[in-house]
Parts: sequence; structure tokens; C-alpha cells
Amino acid sequence: MTDSTRPVMLVTGASRGIGAAVARQAARAGFDLCLGYRSNHQAMADVVADAEAAGAAAVSVAGDIADE
Repeated sequence: MTDSTRPVMLVTGASRGIGAAVARQAARAGFDLCLGYRSNHQAMADVVADAEAAGAAAVSVAGDIADE
């Protein structure tokens, strides 16, 4: 269980590029994370592992926001 006073950040497109960089930096800055991605499961697992190594709680959710 995480400390409920930690801020939480929602990052979409978090498996690569700018989204992954934002997620990693936020984890180092003390945020817990909710990470959205579309299909690259391995890349997302790497970002989650990096976030957890930085001390963040991280959960990832696969989905396509363009698909209603």
C-alpha cells in the first residue's frame, strides 16, 4: 500500500516517447502513477519497472482512447 499523501499523475501514451519520459521523471519527482498505453506491453512493463525502482507505485492500463 502506498502513502495516500503522495500525488498521483495520470500519463497517457506512457509506453514510449514523451509519455515514457514524463512518467519516469514524475516517478523520480515523487509521484505515484497511473499509466495508459495502447499496445506495446513490453515497453510499458519497462516503464513500470523503472517507476517502481524510483520508489513510485505504478499501474498500467491498456486501451485506445480513439475507440469509443
